[in-house]
Amino acid sequence: MNLEKMETEYERCQKSLKVYIHKNKNYAGYLRTKGGGEVKAIKFMHPNVHISMGQDDIVNMKNRKIGITHYLKANQIVTE
Repeated sequence: MNLEKMETEYERCQKSLKVYIHKNKNYAGYLRTKGGGEVKAIKFMHPNVHISMGQDDIVNMKNRKIGITHYLKANQIVTE
C-alpha cells in the first residue's frame, strides 16, 4: 500500500515537473526577446510579407533564405 502511494506521488511530481520545465522555456524565450517585440524568420521569408510592430511597418520585397530578425526598438523596426 505504501509503495502504491509513493508511485502515485512520483507520477504526479513528474507531471508537475514537465509543466514547470515548459513554463521555464517560455519565460526564457520572453527574456531573450529583443526590444518591444521580435519576429524571426529562421530558414526563409517570402516576398511581400508585411510586418507591423508598434507604429512602424515594413514589407519584405525579396526572397530571403538566411535567418533574419526584425524587432522593435525606439518605436522603429530594426532588421538584423
